[in-house]
Amino acid sequence: IVNLSSPLPNIVGGQGTLTIDGSGQHILISGGNTVQVMIVDPGANLTLKKLTIANGSSSTDGGGIYNSGTLTVMNVTFSGNVTTNNKDGGGIYNSGTLTVTNVTFSNNTADGFGGGIANFGTLTVMNSTFSGNSANIIGGGIYNATGATLGITGSTFSSNSANFDGGGIFNVGGTLTVMDSTFSNNSANSNG
Repeated sequence: IVNLSSPLPNIVGGQGTLTIDGSGQHILISGGNTVQVMIVDPGANLTLKKLTIANGSSSTDGGGIYNSGTLTVMNVTFSGNVTTNNKDGGGIYNSGTLTVTNVTFSNNTADGFGGGIANFGTLTVMNSTFSGNSANIIGGGIYNATGATLGITGSTFSSNSANFDGGGIFNVGGTLTVMDSTFSNNSANSNG
């Protein structure tokens, strides 16, 4: 377990592709319910494999990760990450290019939009699970913003919730494609 007292150093652009691979180990990076775990800057390219990002907390966007670069996530778990102060993206806030494959988002919370992921860029989701995520406003599992692109294949959304709209997914003017996916027990209270 890696317990952070401050966020990891920013992943910066111009360094080529960085890969963090936890294969064969049990790596959990924890924000300790006090700090954001990671920031990926514009122009940066990061791949994460086989680890857990948990208990990140941010009063800005992205409780677990704030991505404005290129981020590829494979066989990773995001659990218990939160945003406060009406901010978006409990697990991940994406304004760049994000690809998630075989990833679990569980019990992440956004005080604003997108309990699991808030997408303002390009997001591809494959064979992943969103369970028990919540948003104080809209998009319990995923929020997809105006002008954003979201493609989902072979994924499961269960027991996600939002206080207003979009328990599983809320798409507002973005491009959304969903194939071969399952939605169950997601909830939203459109009356507030």
